[in-house]
Amino acid sequence: SKDADKDKPVDFAYLVRRVFTNKVILTIIVAEFCTGFVRQGVLLWYVPFLKEVHNITAGVTLFTVASTGITVGGILGGLLCGYLSDHVFQSRRPPVAFVFYIGQIIALLLLGYVTSPVMAALLIPFTCMWIFGVHGMLSATSAMDFGGTKAAATVTGICDGVQYIASGLTGFLLGGALDKYGWGAWTWMIIPFAICGALLMTRLWNETPLRK
Repeated sequence: SKDADKDKPVDFAYLVRRVFTNKVILTIIVAEFCTGFVRQGVLLWYVPFLKEVHNITAGVTLFTVASTGITVGGILGGLLCGYLSDHVFQSRRPPVAFVFYIGQIIALLLLGYVTSPVMAALLIPFTCMWIFGVHGMLSATSAMDFGGTKAAATVTGICDGVQYIASGLTGFLLGGALDKYGWGAWTWMIIPFAICGALLMTRLWNETPLRK
């Protein structure tokens, strides 16, 4: 269980062993890298996307709907993800994370094909709902579940750290692709990371905090 290590001394060697010898934690870290790319890939580029593709600029109502909706979608995603994990999947985190990765894929596909400015503005927060739900579930809840009482903060820090590494890649990687292929490539460059996250969750499907 997460308290099995309560009598062991906490030092750097212990934290390294706890994190880098645990396949569940390593899988979550890789999944969080994917989440970071998806999250920042949307947040960094949705403003120029709305402006150049749908003529939605800062100050108009639809832009306000999209930008304010990101916060609302993120809150709803976190609440929904936690509720489903606890009440539908018996406190298992990977199954609900898998569902939310699938939600990301569907939302990104719709965002890439939609032609209506209204729908595009609404799809931004809808997409973020699926993204932020997974982020909270994996970086915080799963870190506490599988990191143990003494390594939870370290695991959370690593998960957040790899997200920022992935976020940094979205600038020049997506920017270069957009310069070369146009906005038609935007969501298609992000979707593979959501697919990877979903596949990783299938490897942890039955993992729980109490599973040895």
